[in-house]
Amino acid sequence: MDLSVLKRMMMRLESGLASSRRTSSRGFTLIELLLAVALLSMVMVLAVPAMTTMAERRQTIAAVERIYSELQLARSTAVAMSQPVFMNINSGDNWALGVSNDANCDPIDNNPACSIPDVENNNPITRLYSASDNDNVRVNSAGNQITFFSQRGTATPTNIVITSLGDVGYIVNIVVRPLGQISVCSPSDDPRRRLSSYRACA
Repeated sequence: MDLSVLKRMMMRLESGLASSRRTSSRGFTLIELLLAVALLSMVMVLAVPAMTTMAERRQTIAAVERIYSELQLARSTAVAMSQPVFMNINSGDNWALGVSNDANCDPIDNNPACSIPDVENNNPITRLYSASDNDNVRVNSAGNQITFFSQRGTATPTNIVITSLGDVGYIVNIVVRPLGQISVCSPSDDPRRRLSSYRACA
């Protein structure tokens, strides 16, 4: 092959590589950037409602578990101390509840104090839970006071309804029965508002 032809071919190859390097270092085109922004927007539109629903679910479960544990504490304390223990409930959006061995405890301003004696050293332990701790739910109770008695932990029966205040509006019932059993269920008449973490209400 003629040396001059080979030289021309090498020069063309070098020119092509240089052009390729210039093109690759140019960055994204406007169309590519617009496509990326559009794709990111679509992901956000899908992800934000799912995250909001997840947060609402988590906050509702937190409220249910806390109220359930306060009821269990009230019952076990009544049996352990051989005296009645009361849960006083203020229903509505500005809900509050308190557990005490004083039937007059006020969960709104804590006067008289909502507290129970520590079984070990008899020092009072404040037991309050309210909308200021979780303002993402509404709590309604069929009665404003639940009494747990020392004899086998029997109780005044009632039904507490916890409703989330988000887009879904989950509903969960906590039922206190006369023999002191405490159960949790979620109504099944509206599947969208049923919280599947709990069994369906009969």
